Amino acid sequence: MADFNTKYKIYPHRYVYTNPSKPAYTLRDLYRQTNQGVLTSSKEKTALAHDCRQPVVKDYQNPHHWESKILAYGLNATCDSVDITHTRPILKFEEKTPDKLLFHIGNSVRKSGKGDAEFHCPKGLAVTSSGEIIVADSGNHRVQVFNQYGVLVKQFGKFGVTEGEFNTPTSIAVTSNDEVIVSDQLNRRIQTFTRRKVFKDSFSTNDFPCSVATDIFYNVVVGTTKKTIEIYRRGGKLVNRFSTLPETELDKGGNSIIYVGINAMSNSIVVCDPTDRLIKTFDYNGNLIKKFEPCGVEDGLACVPTGIHILLNGNICVCDSLNHTVAVFTESGGLVKKLIGPTDGCGSVQQCATGPEGHLITTEYSVNNIHCMKIFRYNECECHRFRPGSSKRPPTPNRFEAVTKISSLGKK
Repeated sequence: MADFNTKYKIYPHRYVYTNPSKPAYTLRDLYRQTNQGVLTSSKEKTALAHDCRQPVVKDYQNPHHWESKILAYGLNATCDSVDITHTRPILKFEEKTPDKLLFHIGNSVRKSGKGDAEFHCPKGLAVTSSGEIIVADSGNHRVQVFNQYGVLVKQFGKFGVTEGEFNTPTSIAVTSNDEVIVSDQLNRRIQTFTRRKVFKDSFSTNDFPCSVATDIFYNVVVGTTKKTIEIYRRGGKLVNRFSTLPETELDKGGNSIIYVGINAMSNSIVVCDPTDRLIKTFDYNGNLIKKFEPCGVEDGLACVPTGIHILLNGNICVCDSLNHTVAVFTESGGLVKKLIGPTDGCGSVQQCATGPEGHLITTEYSVNNIHCMKIFRYNECECHRFRPGSSKRPPTPNRFEAVTKISSLGKK
């Protein structure tokens, strides 16, 4: 393109002077003279127009040559960057905190199961002093026993009405000498088993039992479907019976479920009422001491408490099946902290318990969800250091033996 009003020819990105220059001594000077001379002279290096091309291609007269040079230049730069990527030192980042979910026991699909280590509506659970996890498999009318790593140890019970048989077991409690107490709901009785899971004795209840707890004096506290509390001595002698509802609402008991726990610090009975969404504390005479409505761990979230577990310091772990969380509250209802949530793999949790080695165990199920038991991190221990990831199946025997040996060495 040319501007006929001036002595300059106009090319893209630059102006080119039309008068001839002095003889060229280099290819660069020759290039510039052939293109009407970008510089005023070979001695004065002041450009009359801007040349935007790379300096490495200014000695090339043929456009095909310098275009190839530009391409080669880009390829060389790409190769250099790749070499730098492979040869540069690797940055060391801080070690990632392992996931809270340690083991997932049960079906990994949305259905229940009848096989070993499978569940159908698992509800109550308890942990012995040796770390054994005992789960009430309500839909399968049996009780399953696992070790602290989620490996099935044994199972006992079947559908029936005789001794050692169940019809919808809903809750588990463990005494101080590791005897197992099971609430046999539809048979309307409480059954006791030895630490070897052999039937010991049983006694009938006035109403259908839905939850059970025991204290250090071997008193058995039973929560019934009519929202009443029944307190029994060892052997089945009824000591006291009272309603958890106010006198004005005694006719609203109906057929609902409450969950009970024993607070050893204050020697009181803690009741979880999912219908009223309240946590109540009573003494053994039936007097209401305090109550609170657990709040959601996030602002604006309602809470549906479906299970409780009393810690050794008197705080209350509340299972929230609506928001899929387990949180710790004080006796007065103050939120201490959230233990697990949906981001940790927690589902529609029904009940929880803590083990002596620092695990948090939950049972989970809903209509269209997985029926399972999960083991989470709660406190740091030896097995946490050697089990960084989560798993959906029990560990191999070799790994279990290795962890056991390491744990025993750590105790020494």
